[in-house]
Amino acid sequence: MTSVLSFNSFPNNLLYILPIYILSQSDMGQLLSFIAGIITGSYLAQNYNIPDVKTKLFELKNQIENIEEKHKKDK
Repeated sequence: MTSVLSFNSFPNNLLYILPIYILSQSDMGQLLSFIAGIITGSYLAQNYNIPDVKTKLFELKNQIENIEEKHKKDK
C-alpha cells in the first residue's frame, strides 16, 4: 500500500492534498482568509494580464547567469 504523500507522486498530488491539509489545520479566521484569497486570486486571474511566474523566474535566472559569466571573464 503506497502513501498519498509518496515522493514519486508528490508533485502530482499536491494540488489535491494542499487544500485539504490547509482546511484541516486551520481555525475559522484562517479559513476565511483562505477563502478570501481564493476569491481575490480568481478575480485577478480573470480580469488582469498576470505574467507567468515560472517564465519570469526562468528569465531572471538566465540574466543572473549571464552577469556571473561576464564577471568571471573580467577577472
